[in-house]
Amino acid sequence: MKLSINTILENPELLNHDRCWGFYDWFCKDNSLKKRALKFISKLKFLKEIGIIDGDRMYVWFKNNCPCNGSLYDDMRISLIEEGTFCGGLCPKTGHYNQTMKAELWFFDNSGEVQYIEALNWSELKKQLKSDKKLVEMIKHNWINNAI
Repeated sequence: MKLSINTILENPELLNHDRCWGFYDWFCKDNSLKKRALKFISKLKFLKEIGIIDGDRMYVWFKNNCPCNGSLYDDMRISLIEEGTFCGGLCPKTGHYNQTMKAELWFFDNSGEVQYIEALNWSELKKQLKSDKKLVEMIKHNWINNAI
């Protein structure tokens, strides 16, 4: 079931409709999925408020990553509901050994290549997005028009 981001923001408990809190892959304990998923709610709200996310047309899904050289970390991925296409995602804190705490937001450009916006951490990425309207419009455009 693909619930809109607006639906999730109105009632985050609905993430558990699939019994795995919106995670499609994980390496952590099952009983930690709820806490991990709910950490993304404020980030979803922020991305919606600044205009990157279309809360009616998009849904979110999560992945718990286990890098070979670091610690477990989570990311969220955004897709268009009707088209079923993948827009991009957000990793507020990577767990790779040489990149710990780095935040990333990614999307696809016109040629289908992945592009990254990176910052030292989530707070810095959030500041960057708040202060750069052109960057926000470019991400929004790419998330909607270049989804794969």
